[in-house]
Amino acid sequence: MGAAYDAIGEYERSYLVFRATIEASFLRESRVAGVLQNQGEFTRSVAVMSDLLREYPPEPYLATAKYALAQRVYAKAPEAAADKKLREAKLTRVDLIRQAWAMLEGFLTAHPEDPAADQAAFSIANAMLDLEFYEQTIEACDRFAKRYPKSRYLDSFWYIVGYCQYALGEHQAAMAMCHQVSNHVRTDPRTGRREASENKWRAIYILGQIQHSLGKAAAAIQEYERVKDRFVDARQAIEYFTRKQMELPEVTTFQPQEEVQVELGFRNVAECNATVYKIDLMKFSLLRRDLGDITKINLSGIRPYFEKQIELGDGKDYRDRTVSLELPLREEGAYLVVCRGANLHASGLVLVTPLSLEIQEEVSSGRVRATVRDVTSDRYLQDVHVKVIGSRNPDFISGDSDLRGVFVADGVQGRAMVLARGEGSRYAFFRGERELGPPPEPAQEKSQEGKGQQQSAGKAATKEQLLEGLNRSNSKIQREQTKQLDNFYDNNIQQGIGGGFGGGFF
Repeated sequence: MGAAYDAIGEYERSYLVFRATIEASFLRESRVAGVLQNQGEFTRSVAVMSDLLREYPPEPYLATAKYALAQRVYAKAPEAAADKKLREAKLTRVDLIRQAWAMLEGFLTAHPEDPAADQAAFSIANAMLDLEFYEQTIEACDRFAKRYPKSRYLDSFWYIVGYCQYALGEHQAAMAMCHQVSNHVRTDPRTGRREASENKWRAIYILGQIQHSLGKAAAAIQEYERVKDRFVDARQAIEYFTRKQMELPEVTTFQPQEEVQVELGFRNVAECNATVYKIDLMKFSLLRRDLGDITKINLSGIRPYFEKQIELGDGKDYRDRTVSLELPLREEGAYLVVCRGANLHASGLVLVTPLSLEIQEEVSSGRVRATVRDVTSDRYLQDVHVKVIGSRNPDFISGDSDLRGVFVADGVQGRAMVLARGEGSRYAFFRGERELGPPPEPAQEKSQEGKGQQQSAGKAATKEQLLEGLNRSNSKIQREQTKQLDNFYDNNIQQGIGGGFGGGFF
């Protein structure tokens, strides 16, 4: 037919017929690639289609097919590790991303003005980002942003630049770019509506993380506050910075005549009240066997030995701080120090005593050997009352030290606590850190459902979170182009005129 039109001088009709014939031939042969794909022969399918794209003359439908094939290869990358034939061919996720990148670059070079050119550029940027070529990605996205200033992906190019600068530790440049993204507003050409960038909230999230990494807590909190309902990690970061805390050492020992200074640890507390009570440690140990939660003991009726209001700051530390509490404790004895402020309380014991305990622990048997010594006279003390209890023991093991100052307790289970009391108000204290005796029964494991929920709720910000929006947009492109490629593979050229991809006769 084409030759006949040519013979009678109808050259345009002849050209259209020949062009449509070539298109029909391409569509027919591309179905071979589709058959191979359906049989699980991915690499052979790509090879056949690539050969066809090289053999046929450049036409719009070939550009469409070339772009769709590149996206299909990119979409296959996450499946590489699970695909047996790809593993046998020693093709990895990185190999497929590199191949897709090269194919997209080829498409962009051959068709720089194609309607999908900016979309291809966006996918190229994502491929480079997947491979963590941050410096090259910045250069590429700068070019793309200048080449496609009206693209719907413009703010995505900016965001990718900001993310890469953040990953490279270029904090000032990253903040400038993320501010640009967060303030960007585009007009939707279809609706005419003004819309914020799709990457706005992630850009703000990066701003918070940068300020966080620079130690600028107040600025980080300001940014995190804007996205705390969108990112669990942002909310947790705010809680980390703003949590209030006070703590005292469990037991601090001083020798008589030594200056008593106790370290108070605090965070975001403006002031506290420090109260000191002189106590009978042995009686208190009966109320709280291991001295845990000692501040819950009712202290009403006990006259404070010392009390003082302490200014700690403005309550906006956003970090752990310490201050030394100077306490006028000159008499030998046991003192309970309680600090209260900002609806918190902390407590600790202070012992002013010449006594010390030297402890030997035998893990397997649960034996604890305590030696009582007077450090001022450097001698061992006999007839000192000693009480030992393990964290898993129901009762104390009590007795007096022998001529050598030694007391032995057997059957201690868990972490040992040892109390010793000599003449008057002389005390000594020891808290072990090792588990003694037979191991405890294993705690019943939590349900997998509960465990999964905890892991999900506590998951920190990751690269995937910051790139989630980009990956979602890129995946959408891949799905659309995979469908387009399937249309080539599953075409039916016998449906008649107008069924082709290039606007020809079929």
